[in-house]
Amino acid sequence: MNFAGHPIIGTSWVLMNKIFENQPQNITLDGSNWRIPVNQSGDLVWLQAAQPQFLDTFSAQDFYHSVT
Repeated sequence: MNFAGHPIIGTSWVLMNKIFENQPQNITLDGSNWRIPVNQSGDLVWLQAAQPQFLDTFSAQDFYHSVT
């Protein structure tokens, strides 16, 4: 994951409600390799994250150790 959701939500709320004079309901945060659309609806702030990408898959046997 390239970002953490809770800090993005908190930062967005502060920007939209305390920093920007026009109090926008929609903003986009830009990082070095990501863009996250954020919108506020009433008291709720929502972000739109990309679908996760899973690189490796492990079976249960990969984690099982026999104790003798």
